[in-house]
Amino acid sequence: MEAADWNIVVLGHWNRAILTPNWIAEKVFCLPPGTPVNVLVPLDGFGPFQVEHGRITVIPIPGQLVFQLGAMTPELLGQASQCARNAISALPATPLRACGINIRFTAAEAPGELIERTRGQTEQLLSDAGYSLQMRRRGETVE
Repeated sequence: MEAADWNIVVLGHWNRAILTPNWIAEKVFCLPPGTPVNVLVPLDGFGPFQVEHGRITVIPIPGQLVFQLGAMTPELLGQASQCARNAISALPATPLRACGINIRFTAAEAPGELIERTRGQTEQLLSDAGYSLQMRRRGETVE
């Protein structure tokens, strides 16, 4: 299995007028004023702008703030986590709904041990009823 597309998503009512590239550089990345950062803008004008520093990209999207990792390492995930905490601390009045850390992996074929450890009771029920399982997906949502 290979690590792929790790990110942190903070859902909330972010005031995107505040989330300028300079604000993100200073408050999220904790850079001195005037430190250059990469600002990526969509050519079609429909997507959000992105602010990149090092191997972390901050993407302000309506209703969420995404911290995309440029390399899938625990160290970089820790840095992105700190960036998310910085954003939350800098705007303490922002109504937040949830925060998620997405750690994804890809493989040509799912390892047998992983399938066995994540098998749900419903799979056996569906199999017993004659259904062929086409896709497996597992997840929980907690309050």
